[in-house]
Amino acid sequence: MCGIAGFISNNCTKDDLFRMGDTLIHRGPDETGCFYSKNVGLISKRLSIVDLENGEQPSFNETKSITVIFNGEIYNFAKLRKELSAKGHNISYNSVTAVLPHMYEEYGTAMFERLSGQFAIAIYDISCEKLILARDKMGIIPLYCSFANGEFFFGSEIKALLAGGRIKKELNITALCDVFTFWSPQCDRTIFSGVASLLPGEFWEFQNNVIKKEKYYTLKFKKEDKNLDFESNSEKIEALLCNAIQKGLIGDVKISTYLSGGLDSSLITSIIAGKFNSSVEAFSVGFEDDRLDESKYQKLVCDRLGIKHNKIIYKNSDMPGLIKEIIRHTETPLLRAGPIPLFKLSELVNKNNVKVVLSGEGADEFFGGYDIFKEVKIRSYLKKHPDSAMRKLLLKSVNIFSGSAVQSAPAGGLNYFYMHNGNDIFDSHYTRWRQFSFFEHFFSDNVGAELKDFRYKNYRELLKLDCEQDIEDFTDIQRSQYFEIKTFLSQYLLSSQGDRVSMANSVEVRFPFLDDELVEYCLSLNDRFKIRGLNEKYILKKIAAKYLPGELVNRKKFPYRSFPDFQNIIGDSYLKYMLSEEAIRRYDIFNSIKIDRFITAIAAKSFLSERETMLLMGVLTTQVLCDVFDVCHA
Repeated sequence: MCGIAGFISNNCTKDDLFRMGDTLIHRGPDETGCFYSKNVGLISKRLSIVDLENGEQPSFNETKSITVIFNGEIYNFAKLRKELSAKGHNISYNSVTAVLPHMYEEYGTAMFERLSGQFAIAIYDISCEKLILARDKMGIIPLYCSFANGEFFFGSEIKALLAGGRIKKELNITALCDVFTFWSPQCDRTIFSGVASLLPGEFWEFQNNVIKKEKYYTLKFKKEDKNLDFESNSEKIEALLCNAIQKGLIGDVKISTYLSGGLDSSLITSIIAGKFNSSVEAFSVGFEDDRLDESKYQKLVCDRLGIKHNKIIYKNSDMPGLIKEIIRHTETPLLRAGPIPLFKLSELVNKNNVKVVLSGEGADEFFGGYDIFKEVKIRSYLKKHPDSAMRKLLLKSVNIFSGSAVQSAPAGGLNYFYMHNGNDIFDSHYTRWRQFSFFEHFFSDNVGAELKDFRYKNYRELLKLDCEQDIEDFTDIQRSQYFEIKTFLSQYLLSSQGDRVSMANSVEVRFPFLDDELVEYCLSLNDRFKIRGLNEKYILKKIAAKYLPGELVNRKKFPYRSFPDFQNIIGDSYLKYMLSEEAIRRYDIFNSIKIDRFITAIAAKSFLSERETMLLMGVLTTQVLCDVFDVCHA
């Protein structure tokens, strides 16, 4: 695991290259490697995990005509090395990076389809002066680029590009509206104008001042294999998951797990302890807020397995002192406080001299674990039976209509929940995305003017879907899963709550549920095996029952949450100032009068609604981002 950066520029020096690299020292504190020639610079900050002594970067082919820097893990690199050696390639070292120049030499850009893992790769073909950049299929590892005035910059994080000193730190208003709609910037947009993100499963070629973008992988759900019954599917998924976990344990360093106490991380931990490493350690975060704490289940798993449990308690008072650091690493505003406890968790892992952990992200998206998938089934039922006596019970089973609203509202009065039952492909996500209509009233007049002809009605255009024709053939559940994966998984969950806060503390996180083979198999899994009635992740629970106690397997899904405490926020002088009329006017992104009224209103409350919490976090972290990165709004 590493941080990588580089440029093609007639104006940049080797000193510029090292400044870019220095911004990524947290990603790779073990070793620095660089390539600098004429107008080209590549730099790597390495976190040593495989071949600790000989894994330096950049890596070259035999003739030194191809050089590569790399961030991530290729789990099938040993197999690829063997194949390349049989074809006559002389690969000096046993590191992952050493294989990659030879892969490009042998297969060109077709090499990316052959790689199994999580990665961001930069290849420079010296013979034809071409730069090739690629990102893994699921978008686990980040990679950003900027091209202006004949200069091309790239890096694992945006701060590396900004260190070059030639990119204007200007807010991208479209990306900001993405955040307040989808929770994160979408497509290739970032919060910084002029800085783009490579998409999952995409590679770029830069040659003669021309950028060529291509997809080598597109996520597509498929029709189920009707020849496979539930038991056959269950056996295959279990085998693929165990194989994915075994891949994730590759390395020459100690490897542990993140254990939330939920089904997915508990299953991974149990499989490791039972099949591969009985002395594995687990790392967990507990919460002083009892509404959020899962310590009981974390302890249950560790006691049952007899493994060491490393734990840290997150307190509401921790947030003010961490939020600047969090935003410096996430490089985007946040509507949720989830990344903050996870930053503290990776800090604990680092203090215990652990470099790699396995985590359970991806299971909810591919096995139907979120309420939004159950809502699809509920909407379909309510459309057919709007006066059903089951209406209240069904609506109470999902988060969106918990509480008194379900008990008192007539069937017709719940249109906000199930109004979207037409033939639009976005039906499942309208309820969440249309929250923007509330948030947009708090933008300043100047931002509002930019949004005059820009309202979130044409989601097709805004999301630039890469397989829209196929989406029409997806089932309703598959379609909802697709949008969750496209807009949430790589864009937010694997970024702000994943790579950015783990690598901030030099910790690599691996995700067995996002293994290439397992993902491909799940894309054709019958919906009934994912959600039986309203029982989410049904087939995964049946597998987990072999490894975990029934108390944990059958517990109601407990979504990971962290609520910001308003009193702690306004009790901090810096954050209180960031929400003040003076600071709001300074950046002119939000309407100072409306924000002041909002702050006054929530100060009198003992409990904030989710919408109020998201607005508070969104405004605060946008202000902090502008301060931390000295961002201007043109």
